[in-house]
Amino acid sequence: MVTKNQCASGRLDRCDQALTAAGLSTPDGPFYYLYLLAARGTQPTMSGLMVGIDYESRAAGDVNNGTGVDVFSWTLCATAEYIRATTNTWPEPGGSNIIVWNYIDDCQTSEIAVAGYFYTGVYSPDRFRLTPDELSNDVQVSNCDLQGFDLAAKDLGYVEFSDGAKARGCNPCLVDCSGAVTVAPTTWSRIKTLIGK
Repeated sequence: MVTKNQCASGRLDRCDQALTAAGLSTPDGPFYYLYLLAARGTQPTMSGLMVGIDYESRAAGDVNNGTGVDVFSWTLCATAEYIRATTNTWPEPGGSNIIVWNYIDDCQTSEIAVAGYFYTGVYSPDRFRLTPDELSNDVQVSNCDLQGFDLAAKDLGYVEFSDGAKARGCNPCLVDCSGAVTVAPTTWSRIKTLIGK
């Protein structure tokens, strides 16, 4: 029986400590816990988060197909969630969720709150990123006075999985994440084919 509290083990003291790059394997195999972290920013409190996720280029049904990131399970660390039914459902690529903490008994006052975590396997290079909610095209956090605040693309981080953890992800507490460019590995012969040489 596992007694370790995975929700507590995802806590960080500071937002800038979140890691955003990983290799394709660990000593235990290609398995990772990916934490969905929310930073309260300039607000003194936090009670909710509305966000989407994407990986495997939003391919429908690619939750567990043996390529890229496979999500085996999602565990909520907050009080409640309201999965947004779209083309794909949470935690599928393109899924969205509204995650809330009880604003009276569990108001989040630390810099970082653990909304939940995904237990994953990573089998080939992929990016697991936060996106706007599929239905409203918004990303929001709310404070414990139940006021909502919009986030921008620059505020949405991602984890990059690559051979030897050489590709860098993006931590929005360190840099603007809106200008990220997707880099795909290729070969010299592939480049020559693309340019007709």
